[in-house]
Formats: sequence, C-alpha cells, structure tokens
Amino acid sequence: MEKAKARVALGEQPFEGRRDFMTYMLRRGKDGVTAMSETELLVNSSIVNGAGSETTATALSGAFFYIGTHPQVYSYLVDEIRGAFTDASDITLKSTAQLQYLHACIEETLRIYPPAAETPPRVCPGATIGGKYIPKGYAGDNRAVFKPFSYGARDCIGKNLAYAELRVILSHILFKFDFELKPGQPDWHEKQTCFLVWDKVPLNITLKLQQDEASIS
Repeated sequence: MEKAKARVALGEQPFEGRRDFMTYMLRRGKDGVTAMSETELLVNSSIVNGAGSETTATALSGAFFYIGTHPQVYSYLVDEIRGAFTDASDITLKSTAQLQYLHACIEETLRIYPPAAETPPRVCPGATIGGKYIPKGYAGDNRAVFKPFSYGARDCIGKNLAYAELRVILSHILFKFDFELKPGQPDWHEKQTCFLVWDKVPLNITLKLQQDEASIS
C-alpha cells in the first residue's frame, strides 16, 4: 500500500520513464479532477496487482513445469518458436499470436493449472452403472466448460493482456534459452494448496543460453 501511495503522489507523470496502469487511473478530466478518489485508487491498485501479476506469474510457473516434464511437448514448442523468428526483435504481440502450438500449451496449462482455481481440481475415475463400468469422458469432451477467465459481460477484463503476456514471455525465453527442471521436483504441483490463487512452492529451473556454456539457475 505504501508503494501505491508513493505512485499516486507522482500523478500522471510516467513512472520510471514509462506509462503504467496508474498513469491512466490518475488522468484528470477537463475539470482537473481524477475520476477516482485516493481511496478508490489505492483499493484498485491492490486489485490490479493481485489479479494482473500474481495470476500471470502462476500461469508461467505452471507452463514451465508442465512443459519441462513433457520432453516431446518441449521439443515441438521450441521448434515452433525458433522456426518462426530469426531475431528476438521479431517477437511481438502480433507475431506470437500466430503460434498455434504455443497457444495450445497455454490453454492446456490454464486447463490443468488455472491460476484462479475457485473450485478444487478433481480426477474423474469413471463409474459403474447397472453393473457396467463407464470410463471418464465416455459421453464426450465438453469443451464449452473450459472458461479460465470466466464468461459473459463480466469476464476477466485482463484476458487479452494475459494471453499476450504469456505468449511474449514464453516466446522470448524459449527463443533465447534452453531450459530444464532441477532434479527432485516431479511432484511440484502436488505440494500446493489453493485458496483463491495457488500457494506455490519454489520451482527451480536451469536456463542455458543457446550456443553458450554459461548457464543461469
């Protein structure tokens, strides 16, 4: 909250040389008054921070874990990204939107590890009905139930921004680095509890620059 108060005190001035959410929240109308009171600004800043950064960080953690535990997926994804770009400057919001396999990986991450999991995940074991075993998925896969950002007029206002951030960040990292999970983390996802977002435990990975022996852990 103290950081938010300090940011409010700066007014419409760009923060550290760039515009941020607060730049627009603090914008004054023709009457010289901001649309929000100071209390509203402070409350909304906590919402923006929690909903806009923690959720994206959670999704990225899940993506790296599941990609890192599935070598074939990792190989396909790296091939797609490195085959699409010749330089890091080519990686943009528009260009990454064309990467279909990357989008599929993000969607699958959000399906099995939704950042805002308001209901607990469960495994459907199937059922025995009239003496006959019916396996899970027998009646078909209802894709319409996949709504990680809610739905309708009041779905997540940051949905498009979240997808853009995930695509660009994953593309930049996997374009420049090879990565692998540190040993001893196969049950990373099983050690977590969820309230509104996941109470994550550390996920340790090793990043190695392409064609470079120097590594970053």
